[in-house]
Amino acid sequence: MLSEYATCTIHSLNSEAEQNSHLVIKFAKTGSVDLSDKLIGVSSESMMWMMIWCVLPFAYRWMAWNLFLALIPWWLSVWLFQSARNRSIFWWIGLVVFVAFLPNAPYILTDLIHLVEEIQRTESLLVNTLVILPKFALFVLLGFEAYVLSLVNLEHYLKRQGLNRFVLSAELVLHGLSAIGVYLGRFERFNSWDLATHPTQIIWGLAKILTDGRSLAIMALSFGMITVLYWLFKQITVALLLQQHYRHTLHLTAAGKKAQPLISRMPELE
Repeated sequence: MLSEYATCTIHSLNSEAEQNSHLVIKFAKTGSVDLSDKLIGVSSESMMWMMIWCVLPFAYRWMAWNLFLALIPWWLSVWLFQSARNRSIFWWIGLVVFVAFLPNAPYILTDLIHLVEEIQRTESLLVNTLVILPKFALFVLLGFEAYVLSLVNLEHYLKRQGLNRFVLSAELVLHGLSAIGVYLGRFERFNSWDLATHPTQIIWGLAKILTDGRSLAIMALSFGMITVLYWLFKQITVALLLQQHYRHTLHLTAAGKKAQPLISRMPELE
């Protein structure tokens, strides 16, 4: 009798859970359910948390993949631009890969087109405010900050090599190449590895967009946006680093120790 009752209870709970899940998905997509729909054993507060739980991981697969691609140039910059790293053949290969994958970081800015889609799909002010908007804000912040840190690491490397006069030129060239890469990725649907797997198609694609006025205008706009955002993010990043160094200096001074200069303490931003 006990086993039969337990089996019946489990079957009933599974049926209720399945029915509830369908209603939660409906509520997450539309922001409301029909009055005739009834959640079994679920309060309104539980309903909201279930809805957030259902919406939170939405689109995480492509977000995680794009963020992973955006972090690759930052990881490479840490490896490439260390002071003790010799410029061997592997270093130059790594530098080429770094340049090829660098556009993946500012490319994340174009993923904001999916923000409108998610907001329209959810149609819930609370979920959009507490889940969707913070999720995209963190996604864009991490992705573009990876771009900033990558170029800051390059800047430190060039300064250590006594090539200060090339810093601005290198930044502008990489901004331009990134703008081209973002266009190829968003509109032509090329990937960074297509430079090795489909070089002919990349060349033909470049020839097409470089002779098209609309494409040139979009890339020029992208170049300007990347340049301005990079400058803003860089100022904030450097300010935070200086603040951290100042606090570290005060701590060492209080302990009776001598602080090292910022440039020697943090040659790379890891």
